[in-house]
Amino acid sequence: METKQPEEVYLGVTIDARGRVLLIERQKPEAGKCNALLRWAFPGGRQEAQESPKECVAREIRKETGHHVIVGRLIDTWKHPDFPEKCIWYFLCRPLARGQDEIEERHEVKQARWIPAAEVPTLVTSRLNPKVAKLLAGVAANVSGRSRLRKKPKCVRLKRACRTAQRR
Repeated sequence: METKQPEEVYLGVTIDARGRVLLIERQKPEAGKCNALLRWAFPGGRQEAQESPKECVAREIRKETGHHVIVGRLIDTWKHPDFPEKCIWYFLCRPLARGQDEIEERHEVKQARWIPAAEVPTLVTSRLNPKVAKLLAGVAANVSGRSRLRKKPKCVRLKRACRTAQRR
């Protein structure tokens, strides 16, 4: 008996400098095993002939979100437990600092949004790849750490105030 090879799907986990992640909301949610329903997802798709996986990710992100990205390293490959007919390749991407084009694939994509990394697990209703989840948790921790450090620590502010008072 011949076993069917899983379909390969190439996705981009695009993270901007503010720690936000680019997600798409599908026009029609995709149903998986155990009542898994994929409404929000990382943009991506299938490879075209003569196209590398990274070229596929860049093209699909541009068509589905209007954003241009630089595709970086492979995060992981995963035969998704909720969608066993698919083998998913996750690539880390960063957005280019150019304007956003129109979304070309309106028949597939309802909207594209930048979501804080900490909120991604609440929107993606199927299981997240463990390595992607770890990456997003790290991004969320860095963002919250940066926001706490924007204000100088109290001891630094007091020292500066004392020096200013001594000069007067």
